[in-house]
Amino acid sequence: LNGAQILGVEGDALNEALGAALERLAPYRIGRTGALQEWQADYEECTPGMGHVSHLYSVYPASIINERDYPDEYRAAYLSLQRRVAHAGMTMHWPGSWALCLAARFHDRTLCTRQLASVTGGLSANLLVRGFIQIDAIFGFAAGIGEMLLQSHNGYIEFLPTPAYGWRSGSFSGMRARGGFECGLSWKDDKLNKGRITSLRGQPCRIKAQGLLGVKMPDGSVVRPGGDGIVSFDTEAGATYELIF
Repeated sequence: LNGAQILGVEGDALNEALGAALERLAPYRIGRTGALQEWQADYEECTPGMGHVSHLYSVYPASIINERDYPDEYRAAYLSLQRRVAHAGMTMHWPGSWALCLAARFHDRTLCTRQLASVTGGLSANLLVRGFIQIDAIFGFAAGIGEMLLQSHNGYIEFLPTPAYGWRSGSFSGMRARGGFECGLSWKDDKLNKGRITSLRGQPCRIKAQGLLGVKMPDGSVVRPGGDGIVSFDTEAGATYELIF
């Protein structure tokens, strides 16, 4: 429905039917354990370590449940993932990759570090899963690493939100963020030292990063972070902006 609004496709019969269906969906609920309820009724889990976490879709790959808009549900969803992991679930193959993506969204560096080791333990040559090809495990693993390096689902671009322990120095370039931005970053000894962002569409930009002092504009001026630690500024298509740490 949001896509239809952006494209100006409104009043369509399908959109109206979808809107009516959304109103009939059960709301998010928190169950007896404090975790996000998986079913409409608060059933006792018979396999708490299973690999499926479909009720956490709203956290990842969607971004409906987040710490800003649904803080209680966000904490409950995090507990849901922790319960799976505590019961020896979500380790290798596609469940492990999905857990990696979720751990990155929950900013859990410890779990991200564990999942990196766990998932790679089930990979063989050319990143194929041992014994059979499981493409969602392979692509999901890459997606999880991307979420650890760059996130942009909360209305701002966050650089290096959930680095694994051991990633003391590193860099990336060419990663795309929502809104039409190409990003690059480098860090050394656990400190971010260089960053840049190129605007591809000339949209307003908001940036957050550990130790970010400001963003240098093409004219040499510097935009400083606001009280929320986020730097907000307008951009021009094709222009590159330097992050100051």
